[in-house]
Amino acid sequence: AHIYERVNQVALLHYGVAIGFYQGDNLKLMDDLA
Repeated sequence: AHIYERVNQVALLHYGVAIGFYQGDNLKLMDDLA
């Protein structure tokens, strides 16, 4: 399943989509969105 996630990320980045990763801390949520 991990490889499918990576393939999707690369494909989306190719089309200029921004991808964010949640750090697990709600106080840093705005940093995750930036």
